[in-house]
Amino acid sequence: MKSLIFLLLLSFNLSFAQTQDEINLRRLANEYTSLLNSAGKEEQLYKMFFGDVQVSGIFTQRSFAKRRERIPDVSQIYTQDYKTFISGFKKYQSENKTDHVKIMTDGEIASVVSDYSCFYKDVMEHWGKEILTFVKINDEWKISAITFSVELAHHFKQPSLQERTKKQ
Repeated sequence: MKSLIFLLLLSFNLSFAQTQDEINLRRLANEYTSLLNSAGKEEQLYKMFFGDVQVSGIFTQRSFAKRRERIPDVSQIYTQDYKTFISGFKKYQSENKTDHVKIMTDGEIASVVSDYSCFYKDVMEHWGKEILTFVKINDEWKISAITFSVELAHHFKQPSLQERTKKQ
């Protein structure tokens, strides 16, 4: 009987720890987006990263085809270090919005996947999926990679949140 109670308590504690990690990861993902959208917050934002993090964007097949109509030798993917990415984002005074967030973690590594939309002067420029990858170092979550797909909004309308969530 004592073994059963111990196992139940252990199971409860493990599920609580994972739940607490998910709460922390959701908070960090929201903080990342908030700082990215805020002027003068670069130093705070930089502290969220671990090492020389790469930010990679890949155009969807149909958006890539549209881009190639205008620029035949354009690449489908681009990568930048996180400081260059943040600098460019802020230079153009872009705004990033996220929803439909999903978190997966084992307590040491994690991914936060969300639908995003990027706006410039209140007009949606592109949208897609964004993946923030985290690692837990010394009990602190840090961003270790950012990857996102790019769908050009002026060619392809973003489905509503209701449409995006019912596909599950």
